[in-house]
Amino acid sequence: MIKIFKKFFYFILCLLLFLQLLIIFLPKEQIFNYLIEKAKVYHIVFHSQAIKDKGVKFTLINNRLIYDGLKVASSKDINADLFIVYSTITITNVKLSEIVESMVPDDISIIKFLYSPYMLYHIKFKANGKMGIASGDIDLLHKKIMIDLKPSKLMRTRYSATLRQMKKSNKGYRYVYNF
Repeated sequence: MIKIFKKFFYFILCLLLFLQLLIIFLPKEQIFNYLIEKAKVYHIVFHSQAIKDKGVKFTLINNRLIYDGLKVASSKDINADLFIVYSTITITNVKLSEIVESMVPDDISIIKFLYSPYMLYHIKFKANGKMGIASGDIDLLHKKIMIDLKPSKLMRTRYSATLRQMKKSNKGYRYVYNF
């Protein structure tokens, strides 16, 4: 019985090692460029000044996001850590455009996304910035984004119209969007 478990765990260990090596040696830059080309169909243009592939870490430096010809946001760094058990994407120093600034403060210091195969169709995220602390969930199966916001004093005073569009909850404010 113990020999069967040893063989099973050895097989699982080899499978995990193979998958992690596959992630390390994937042509991430080519996959990223392919995704950018596919996004152009939806009028989304993404520019990045430099791309660095370091095995399990993938970094994009000085980025701009343009939607339908309008600059929406820019960021200093986007770091992706790709592992078998979980993957994280961290976006730092996000500056929103003047168009979005009328709804929320324009400075977000960090946004962190977490995906795990255990969560299948869910992507968790957290953000910190002048708007306060936001956390939420992106449900890919039901095509729903749920954001819980603990607003900062700036958000409560200058952006009260945005907060009125959100539902007050015991955690702060909640916004649900179906896409």
